[in-house]
Amino acid sequence: MLISVGALVAIRHHGTRHPELLSDEARGQRSSQSGYGTLLVLAVVLVITIIWPSVGAWPLLGLFLVDPIERTLTRWRDR
Repeated sequence: MLISVGALVAIRHHGTRHPELLSDEARGQRSSQSGYGTLLVLAVVLVITIIWPSVGAWPLLGLFLVDPIERTLTRWRDR
């Protein structure tokens, strides 16, 4: 999951840097979610699961924190 989200974040970043690669409909759209929050939470979940394998999949509940993290990142970026 971490690699998939990382690839999607990279594709989005590349698409915003090269708008000629985007379709006409996609050029006008701006998403408030960058994907970095999801990437960050999944990286933390992976580290926790590697260090303490007995916790199983419970750290994935941390994905509920993605929205507050994305909002915080958006506020910092918009300063």
